[in-house]
Amino acid sequence: MVYIPPDQHGDCLKCYLATAFTDDELKAFKSAFERGAYYKSAPMMQIKIMHAPDDYLCKSHQYMRAKETEAGNTNPFIVVDEEAKTRRAVWYIDQFAEEDQVEDGTAESTDVVMKILIQTECLGINHINYAIANSSIEEDLDNCSVELPLTNDFYQPDPQDCGGPDFEYDQPQQDVWVIAEPGEFEESTDPELLNDFSPHPDKVVRLKEDAAESLGLVSSWTIPGDAKPIDLAQKEFPEGSVVLQQKYKPGFPWPADSLKCSPAAEWIQLPNVAIFGESWWGEMGSNFVNNYLHPINNGSEILNMSSAPHPLCPLTGDEIQASARLIESVWPQSVSLSFKVITLSEPPKEKLAPYLEAFDSGTSPSPLERLAFVAYYIRGTDIFHEAIVNLTTGRIGSNVKLGPNVHGNVDYDEAQRVEKLALEDPQVLAELEKLKLPEGTVVCADPWIYGSDGVEDDVRMYQVFLYMRDPSNSSEADSNHYAFPLPVSPVIECVNYKVIRIDVLPTGADNTIKPLAPYQPKPANEYIPETQELRKDLKPLHVSQPEGPSFNVTPVGETGNVISWQKWTFFVGFNQREGMVLYNVKYDNRPLFYRLSLSDMSVPYGDPRHPFHKKSAFDLGDAGAGATANNLKLGCDCLGSIQYLSGVICDDQGRPLPMENVICIHEQDAGIGWKHTNYRTGRAAVVRARELVLQSIITVSNYEYILMFLFNQAGEVTYEVRATGILSTQPIDHELDKTGVPFGTVVHPGVLAGVHQHIFSLRVDPMIDGHTNQLVYSEAHRIPRDPHLNPHGTGYEVVEKTINKTAGLDIDYDLSRVYKITNPNSLNPINGKPVGYKIMAPPFQKLMGDEDSFLHKRAEFADHNIYVTTHRDRELYAGGWYTNQSRGDAGVRTWAQRNESLTPESDIVLWVQFGINHIPRIEDFPVMPVEILKVHLKPVNFFTKNPALDVPPSEQSVNQSTLIENKKAEVSDSCGCDTSNVPSKL
Repeated sequence: MVYIPPDQHGDCLKCYLATAFTDDELKAFKSAFERGAYYKSAPMMQIKIMHAPDDYLCKSHQYMRAKETEAGNTNPFIVVDEEAKTRRAVWYIDQFAEEDQVEDGTAESTDVVMKILIQTECLGINHINYAIANSSIEEDLDNCSVELPLTNDFYQPDPQDCGGPDFEYDQPQQDVWVIAEPGEFEESTDPELLNDFSPHPDKVVRLKEDAAESLGLVSSWTIPGDAKPIDLAQKEFPEGSVVLQQKYKPGFPWPADSLKCSPAAEWIQLPNVAIFGESWWGEMGSNFVNNYLHPINNGSEILNMSSAPHPLCPLTGDEIQASARLIESVWPQSVSLSFKVITLSEPPKEKLAPYLEAFDSGTSPSPLERLAFVAYYIRGTDIFHEAIVNLTTGRIGSNVKLGPNVHGNVDYDEAQRVEKLALEDPQVLAELEKLKLPEGTVVCADPWIYGSDGVEDDVRMYQVFLYMRDPSNSSEADSNHYAFPLPVSPVIECVNYKVIRIDVLPTGADNTIKPLAPYQPKPANEYIPETQELRKDLKPLHVSQPEGPSFNVTPVGETGNVISWQKWTFFVGFNQREGMVLYNVKYDNRPLFYRLSLSDMSVPYGDPRHPFHKKSAFDLGDAGAGATANNLKLGCDCLGSIQYLSGVICDDQGRPLPMENVICIHEQDAGIGWKHTNYRTGRAAVVRARELVLQSIITVSNYEYILMFLFNQAGEVTYEVRATGILSTQPIDHELDKTGVPFGTVVHPGVLAGVHQHIFSLRVDPMIDGHTNQLVYSEAHRIPRDPHLNPHGTGYEVVEKTINKTAGLDIDYDLSRVYKITNPNSLNPINGKPVGYKIMAPPFQKLMGDEDSFLHKRAEFADHNIYVTTHRDRELYAGGWYTNQSRGDAGVRTWAQRNESLTPESDIVLWVQFGINHIPRIEDFPVMPVEILKVHLKPVNFFTKNPALDVPPSEQSVNQSTLIENKKAEVSDSCGCDTSNVPSKL
């Protein structure tokens, strides 16, 4: 099978190339492709073949009909998904539904079809000569996704089987080159023999078309006499190779008296290279092989699987570099690549979950393949790919060219280049001249992801906002330039890196653009300590742990870490997009969460004027929490006994970029954990609460976010965000300083801070006492007055319901609505209720952009407190994989709209939203005091009693508190726990 774009009629090709698959192949397809589709009407040609008399059909048609009849198939074997978002979808049908079943909804898509994405780059076959029909062959070659060698009994028809003297053939044809080890073909060099000669089909690789052209191995013609001879003397082949040129063959001409698949269809015979013989795999260092051969089947391993790292260990620097070099090897040396992401591709859950169970039990599970996810551009173009590299086998598992309106994230090198261009472009400098800035002024640039409004935003662009340092102190690099916004904003496209227009910003109460006027002096507004008169009365506060911390960090491999503390254990990962990720979270060896991470965030602005209406940052998807993580400093960002974890990401050349000290681990006192005083005896029992903190801090241009996971001794997990940093500012006319505008706050003379929201999405993949979890919610309802049950009208009850469909859900605080993750197969031994954890999220105002706005389309998570979906391995990011200038239809709202039924076996995932509607205050400038948000995951009927009962009581002898100038107070070594004066009996 090959890829057929949905706008092409490839009926004939479906007949030629469809074949039967083994059960193992079908199982692999199910795990590789997750989206289903409804059965579509049968293609005319397929029906024609299935019901035509034998004498009407050529040999290949007869063969295919026999195969399908043998398999019991009387319906079309392949169907095109015409509703796919990209031009890549082909469906293999394993089981067929009647049309009325689809119409009445009884035929669920995933029950009746399996999607198989096929591209020609991955089609390895047991015959050298084959052809495809496609009017978009160049696009097809760029979309490499799935390795699919055909079965050994696949029938390859000769040209005369389907041909005749009347077929039309007006497209250029290409030679096919074959390289073979000496002696492989005995004394014969007749390429005609190659059609049925395949001694080592598992060692077949295909030369990519563009690589063949760059090597001069392709000779195209319309008339054979026009073919140009190829000089082999200048070609670099492995020593001892036999290079054979296959003569022109017409391939699969379409019978003149039959339906043609499309008037525009092209029949093109692709160039191929076959390598035969085991000894060849030891020669892979050859320049020819390294740069131009694309492997199809398994070759030699590049990792020793007996010593493979834990499958959740982040990629090492060597693995990052190896991934980049493997991707580069399939492109000609003249092609330069710009790498956006090289990170671990986590194993599928169906493999990883059993691995983790075995690992935790102390057994040695079979190692899993080590995969890397790679996103990259062809430098100097807008051609964007994502690939999966198998580091275990040294093979490229997939290499897909992404469609239009899919753009990669910003990286540091690109942002620096854009910033430099904005400050040096002659057009920009000419506009700045009109402002008559003071002599010696230093202008600064903040590149912003362009955003989307559907208007001429197909190309990847930046909207650059300009500022200047305090003119009276322009040599100070840390000057708060946000106090001096400028009304000039260049727009830069980053394929050719050029300024495509310069926006003059509106500075009034509407969209009116005023002529640029000379700069009006204003005071500075600095935040750095040396510019402040600091307080003199603040005494030191030391956090001391004389015996060291209570947590333990166990390195796993080179990059992984398992943390244990107070009955908690979990694995810590780190990646470019999410930053800190937690896996396999357990309490007292009971499973709680398979995976926890901050999945996404959106910062949409509410200024309706151009170009601010597009201002919407997806800080994780556009930049990355890992890529923007701070190098944390001892005694500054975390206090106490600190241990740091570091990470590694890639730079734009595919080299490892170490990220030092990106996570700090420490303990903190959290006040009283629990206390009770028996007023009859005067005895108090009190326990101090202690928390384990994992903290990371990211800086995304002007804003900082302090991101924390906190664990306590009562079995609770908290995710905390603290927002700080500097407001993103814009110029406003001085006459509006006192009156202002409704969509912002004047925070400094001539400086407006626009209203905006910070909306976060926490992804919770639960395994509460196992993976059979469901989502329920409880509400508190008044009990109606009843003369027997509720005669005084004071009673209320808790009503609980189960969520049985994927959906977006909201918290109703008036009803005390609480969502809980429960396991109906694990019951509390005391009250018989399912064990569970409840989600406690703070109230926030949902996304303010209306439902037709691009803000709403793009931030798919921002319209509900909670989304529940079924687990799918690739669905990790609530706003979709690629948020840069995204258009929507790629995130959690879309996934929830599948309206899938939920049972305890559905393997649910929760997406918890929380946020701030930030109406700036003048107190938020020049730097913002932290705004704190917390999401709590708390046990409900999970334990048989308060799990913190065994925490030692608080004692002065341990805490070493100091009494200050109060001589009347008595100092005791106990906290009310001394029972020496308590009567033995009451």
